[in-house]
Amino acid sequence: MSKNEKAKKHKYSLSNHKKVKKKLVSPWNQMMGFEINQLTDWKLERMPELFWISELIHWLGDRRSLDILKKVIDIAYKFDKSERNITPLLAAFWKFQTKATCTKIIRGLKDAEVYDDLIVGLSELICLYPEYPLCQITPKEIRCDALNIDNFKNRLVDMMDRFSLIAIKVHAHAFIVNAESGRLKFARGIDIPDINIIYEPNVDEECEEFNRASSFVRSSFGAQFAHEKLKQNEPTALYFWDNGLKIEECYEF
Repeated sequence: MSKNEKAKKHKYSLSNHKKVKKKLVSPWNQMMGFEINQLTDWKLERMPELFWISELIHWLGDRRSLDILKKVIDIAYKFDKSERNITPLLAAFWKFQTKATCTKIIRGLKDAEVYDDLIVGLSELICLYPEYPLCQITPKEIRCDALNIDNFKNRLVDMMDRFSLIAIKVHAHAFIVNAESGRLKFARGIDIPDINIIYEPNVDEECEEFNRASSFVRSSFGAQFAHEKLKQNEPTALYFWDNGLKIEECYEF
């Protein structure tokens, strides 16, 4: 492709974007009626809300973590009395649950035989971030005998890149949970890509099918998060980043 052709293609791809202050707003966001202050930042806002799901994937694998996540979300919705209508996929959901509600959720998770695996997936996160909202459903004394700070940091860095494979898998998990529960609606005739390609071993991340699937799950959840953000008073990110400064101190200790 010549330089002129590349320039034409680039110009066309941005032609429908609207410039608001210093940001370009995509046609999708314009259609949804988002204002510039509703646009969300991946590293500072969305990533901390979803990091717990990436930990489940790391410790439990793709399929087991997805099965557990489905049950966690269903049980959380069943007992939620907060009336805030926030999805349990976001850590913020767990901030607003009472002690009594959390006790019921824990009992439901134990009855579904997923509680022990959930704690395995969350243990390092809660050890390092004791104020992270999911501490509401973890034991007060949680052990991390083999805690590896360097490995944790590497996982955190990977999640900071929203185009990384782990971040894409987190979005795919969220998409599948929402779609299978009937909480995600699509217009008739919409072309939904094959999401399973995201989980294929040694997947080619440069292939067209993978890029279509990853873009689809990111945009779907991005739109949902923008709406969810309006319902929160205190973003989870405040807890997350404040405690991030203590990692080195924990390591020395």
